[in-house]
Amino acid sequence: MAFYGCAYHQKRGQAVCTNDVVIRQDRLDAAFLDALAGALDERLIARAVTKALDRVQQRGKESPDRRAALLRERDVIVAGIRHLLDAVKQGRATETLLTELAMQEERAKGVARQLAELEQQHRANVVPLDRTRLAARLQALGRDVRSLLAAGGPETRRVLQRVLNGRRVACAPFREPDCRGYHFHATGTYAGALSNDIGGPNGIFTSLEFWAHASTAA
Repeated sequence: MAFYGCAYHQKRGQAVCTNDVVIRQDRLDAAFLDALAGALDERLIARAVTKALDRVQQRGKESPDRRAALLRERDVIVAGIRHLLDAVKQGRATETLLTELAMQEERAKGVARQLAELEQQHRANVVPLDRTRLAARLQALGRDVRSLLAAGGPETRRVLQRVLNGRRVACAPFREPDCRGYHFHATGTYAGALSNDIGGPNGIFTSLEFWAHASTAA
């Protein structure tokens, strides 16, 4: 039978690590999978979809104002660069002037990058979003994933890898009068749990968060 505990305490003793809490691995695994399955509850998925689509729509409302501001900034920078180049052509290429020219050129590149990002977002946001259909689709996927988690095996491990995206889950020991165990808190993405294209063409990615604890008799 496998157990979860601190390897430092086991190998080096109390002087190195005081965490002597040990729990059966199957209990910790079960608590973790139950918590993840709870995060895939249909009502939670529906709320996550609503929040994600609200963010997308808000970005769409802000984009025109942001683009106009960036275009104005670009025009000012371009005019400034033109004046600096005129000064260089007239033989006034001092070190200070050349430094200012380089700085303005970097600013121009930064503005160009931001405009390109806004354009990319605009192309994505033009695709209409159907909240009801997307929520129903993800809820159906959530039911499938919960079944996979309950079944265990290699597919469950693959789902966990996608959900956590390589993140480690830190477990903190606790001791109570009648039990001891570990608290854990994990974050991931619904995209990893449900589908690689959770947001479809609009690229909606919503965060997933869950926490719980696993315990055993003291």
